[in-house]
Amino acid sequence: MPSQVIHASSYDKWSRTLFITFTSGELYAYLEVEPDVVEALRSAGSRGRYFAYNIRNRYPFQRLEPGAGQP
Repeated sequence: MPSQVIHASSYDKWSRTLFITFTSGELYAYLEVEPDVVEALRSAGSRGRYFAYNIRNRYPFQRLEPGAGQP
């Protein structure tokens, strides 16, 4: 089911970086994210809600320019 908050996400397992593009177009990199957290995000009934409760404000992050730094 499409998310009203998250447009797309990708994960670099080597650096443990989760890239999230929001529906606003903003791109963020969340650092040190465990693979099981990423799998739970992908399988969540509401990715936006899962993100809000389990990722936002729990992991260090960087705002990126769209198209930059994403594998």
